[in-house]
Amino acid sequence: MPRHLLKCRLFKFFVVFLCCQHSVIVQAKDLTERFKISGFGNINYRKTDIEQSFDGHAHSSGINEDGSFEGTRLALNVRVKIDEKTELLSQFMAEYHDGYQTELDWGFINYQINSAFTARAGLIKFPVGLINEYIDVGYSYSWITPPPVIYSEKGPHAQMSAGGPQATRESFTGGSLYYESLLFDEWLIDAEIFGGEVGLEEMTVKGMTGITLGASYQDWLQLQISHYSGTMYPSDHDSMMGMLMEGKKHQARLLSLLVDWKNIVIFAEHAKVIMDIDVPSPEMPMYVMGNEMAEAKSSYVSVAYRIGGFVPFITQQHLKKGRNFLTDDQDILSAGLSYELSLNIKIKAEYSKINTEIGDGLFNDNPSDKSVDMFGLSLDFIF
Repeated sequence: MPRHLLKCRLFKFFVVFLCCQHSVIVQAKDLTERFKISGFGNINYRKTDIEQSFDGHAHSSGINEDGSFEGTRLALNVRVKIDEKTELLSQFMAEYHDGYQTELDWGFINYQINSAFTARAGLIKFPVGLINEYIDVGYSYSWITPPPVIYSEKGPHAQMSAGGPQATRESFTGGSLYYESLLFDEWLIDAEIFGGEVGLEEMTVKGMTGITLGASYQDWLQLQISHYSGTMYPSDHDSMMGMLMEGKKHQARLLSLLVDWKNIVIFAEHAKVIMDIDVPSPEMPMYVMGNEMAEAKSSYVSVAYRIGGFVPFITQQHLKKGRNFLTDDQDILSAGLSYELSLNIKIKAEYSKINTEIGDGLFNDNPSDKSVDMFGLSLDFIF
């Protein structure tokens, strides 16, 4: 099912659900106790020094020498308390991708079974990656956007060339069971089992199941490991992607570390993605030679230091993906500075050197220069 139709159906479901609960809500003495609305937004501008676009996807041509406001957004979060154990959580977003698009970003029912277990159902934030839960809230981190070698939305490609890392997703449709408990009064242990399907523009990953395990120590150390797998079903069954990836397995593993000690903040993540695909002949692309595993490995380390309201940072990223003669090898070194103007406004500047040793990396086409400069500015706010 196309992603936009799936989200429309989910939106209708939530509207009906709210209407059914209307009689309960209007009886509340104080509606503000049941409804909570917050939001965030940002204005991003980035530019490279070549014609080929960086990090484009189904809705966006990406970033190039013409400059782009890609990723500029405004969002509203709505929390509705149904009863003491049940909440409805949703996020509506207008985002710039070659023009503004408005959609239900996620929306799900959250049911607190007891003090340790929580069940969720609906269009749920994908629980893979340290930043994925708040990836759209630019105010919550120092980068202009989180490291794209892990968090890029760039879509899949049958040969894992000219495609993104495929490590994590925006959201999925299904359900999850979340567990959280305190261990030895210092360690917070959590686990989430989830399953359903991921609706992308060019394909749907069905039968997706996964698990994320996490541990936090005294609010300064966080560890996380995730694994998920599913079956790929391209929208166009007769296309090259459809022929090579129909019914094939997609799986990913992600290891994450966060250290927030005194004024030092360190993020580090590593992902490995494996796609089971049919292999086309180089001479006759429509002829399938056999079956093979295409692999992508991506990682980054980011170090920041707080100096009053200023946070300078440096980030090293690496992405390698593909198979045999179709490979991509790309490094990105970034340095930037964020400054907190007030309790709800940040401004940022970031410079990146993108080196593409082999292939396209996260560019839409083979870059005309193997070493590319990218500069960006942003204004982030919450309300």
